[in-house]
Amino acid sequence: MTTLVELIPALLEKSIEGKIDWEQLSSTSFIASIGELVVEVSKVSDTVVRLRRDSLVIESVAYTTTRAPTDGMIVQLYEIARRKGLRVDETLNSLKNALDSL
Repeated sequence: MTTLVELIPALLEKSIEGKIDWEQLSSTSFIASIGELVVEVSKVSDTVVRLRRDSLVIESVAYTTTRAPTDGMIVQLYEIARRKGLRVDETLNSLKNALDSL
């Protein structure tokens, strides 16, 4: 039986490769649709990854409930999702271009 914890490395790898489209859900939550499922990564008091189908949480895993090295992967996954969802790289490139044209 596969668990969500076991899928964290693949989610991280595909996110790094730019194959997962993360969108902002709230100021601390980001989602990506993968097939009929939605993966949500959020950070309030803990970094949490949730797997949802039809708005129902099927499984979730928190940073504090996993074992290394997955702990670091969850934090890294959140940071990548945040950067993609907030379009940080595009925003910084726009700022750089604006500064270059001054």
